[in-house]
Formats: sequence, structure tokens, C-alpha cells
Amino acid sequence: MPAINGTNTTPTRPLRPGVWAPIPTFFLPNSQDLDIPTLKKHVIHIAHANIGILLCGSMGEAHHLSPEERILVITSAREALDSAGLHSIPIIAGTGAGSTRETIKLSKEAAQAGADYSIVIPSGYFTGALASDRAALKTFFKEVSEASPIPVMIYNYPGASGGIDMDSDLIEEMAMELPNVCGVKLTCGNGIVARADRTVAVTGIAGTKWMMEKRYGYGGVCRRPLSPLSNQAGETLLVHRHVTDIERLEKEIEMQKGLERKHLKNGVTIPNGNGVTKTATNGVSVSSTTPSPSGNSAFSSTSNASSSPETPTTSDAPSPVLSSSPVTATAAALGKKTKGAHSRSGSLTSSIRSLVGSRKGKKTVV
Repeated sequence: MPAINGTNTTPTRPLRPGVWAPIPTFFLPNSQDLDIPTLKKHVIHIAHANIGILLCGSMGEAHHLSPEERILVITSAREALDSAGLHSIPIIAGTGAGSTRETIKLSKEAAQAGADYSIVIPSGYFTGALASDRAALKTFFKEVSEASPIPVMIYNYPGASGGIDMDSDLIEEMAMELPNVCGVKLTCGNGIVARADRTVAVTGIAGTKWMMEKRYGYGGVCRRPLSPLSNQAGETLLVHRHVTDIERLEKEIEMQKGLERKHLKNGVTIPNGNGVTKTATNGVSVSSTTPSPSGNSAFSSTSNASSSPETPTTSDAPSPVLSSSPVTATAAALGKKTKGAHSRSGSLTSSIRSLVGSRKGKKTVV
């Protein structure tokens, strides 16, 4: 029987249902060297909130990182999690590169550095040759997944791959035929989280980092040539309805989790409607979960967060947040995949458009 989430290895840290946040890569403001202490702080903060860790993706500015820097980011995140006693938390790491050869090499190095899964986007440099060549795209993922020592996620983001847009038929074919493919990250979704994602995406990575700086006191700058977001554009973003909606939702979740921890300590049984019942024994939280199916049927989308996060954490962990910032839960898009289509940027206020530039029709990660 195939192993869960891939066949080239049996993961010691299986994927869990829930939200997986794309983690920004942090840089020192003057030298633009990696800011490893801030990265470690943020990774622990996110993991304590029951959020999965995804490194070196689009939000992580993987395109701006050297291969050595990608590996340092992965190694540092694994060290941070282990130092906080979060040994069971898996890491998904972006290993897509310009060629099949380099992607395979990065996947192997990421595994050695502590990544449990890779997420791979096709290179957009030769879009003219690849975008309409289904066989070439399928061969790319076949060769990468067969050579990768860790399970591989397909990443379909036309906006970051020169317009390469893999439809559902191709993705389903690869899911059925490539046993070491374990999931897919799509640019589709709807609902409160997805709307906030699309709104902030108009401002780019700089907008996400501006929000983080505002809310958490860290975020910093992007690597040049990406420019920082102006305070005027940031303040306009801050009061946008989609952003205030997600912040209201976060506050409700924080209150709910606070009550749950209080009830658990008092020995109250709490069903959550997702096959999980939590109770308390002598003040210690106990969880019983419905087993998930094994084999390649475990193929799932990181864009689907319909079930509650089950990443292990202590009952005294800090109150949860939905993502690396209030509005960057890319993996939390609460929508369904549509065949051969992906959602585009939603309607935004004219004030935001005038401040950050019109991006009509721009496809975004949600």
C-alpha cells in the first residue's frame, strides 16, 4: 500500500488538515542579508497558532534567494521549531527552479535541511514553449517527483510562472499517475480569507510586510527591486472592508480558542463538528481524531481549509492568528477548485487602485 502523502519515503511528520501559511523571508533593512532571528521568531509564533509552515514560496521571495539562502531558511526554521519543542510540525519548502535538474537538486538539499515536503512551481522563463505543452509540464513533475526524496506538491500560480496555468484535468492526471505527488496549491478560492488575500495581493509582498509591521512590530522590507509600500497606501489598505472583516474573524477565533482552553482545564467535553472531540483529564487536554485515509487518496489541496487545523500544540499556546499576517493565509482559501479556471483579483476600492497601480485581470495567490 502506498505511504501517506507520497511514496518515495514515509514522512515522519505527516501533513494535517488545516491552514498552511506562506512565510515571508525577512531581510535586514540596510544590507538586505537574511534576518534569521526574525524568521525564527515568526515561525514559532505561527506554529504555536496551529498554522502550518510553508517556506520559500512566492511570499517568501524564493526568486530573490540563492540556493544556499533557501537552504539556510529551511535549516533555521527547523532549528526554531525543534528548539521550541515543536518537533512534530512539518515544513513545506519551495524548491521550484529554472530547470528540472536544479529543481531536483534543490529538493534533495531541502530534504537534508529539514523540509518534509516540497512545493514546486514550473519555471516561467520559457513560458512560450511550456504554457501550451501539457506533455512537457507533466514530464517535468514526473521527473521531479520521482527523483525527490520527499513528497511533492504541485504549485499552480500563473502570476508567478509567466502565465503557465495548469487546468484541473492535467492536475488530476498527475495526481493519479505520479505517486510521490501529495497535493496541490491553487490560485482559487472565495470567502472572507480569500477576499482579504486578494485585496492585500494588489499591494504585493510589500503590503503583507507593511501589515505585519503594523500589527506585530516586525515585517521589514522586500529585497530590491521590490519597493516598500507607502504609508498612505498602507493606511488605505488597513481600513478596507476585506481587511477589517478578516481581523474581526480573527478576534472571534481568539475568543473561541480562549474559551475552549478554559473549558478543557475545567473538564468540559467540546465537540467541534469535524470528527474531533476534546476532553480533559486532570487538566490535561486529550484529542481523539477520526483517522484520515491512507495512500494516494490523501492527495489534497493546500487551498482547502474546510477542516480545523490539527497540528499538535499545547493547550497553553498563544491565541491563534490566521496567517503570517492577518491577511496572508494563502493556504487558507475557503473555496473550491473550478475546472480549467482560477479566480482573479476581486473588486477593490478605487483609492487602493490609484495608490498601488491598476492590476486589472491580475491573477493572485489565494
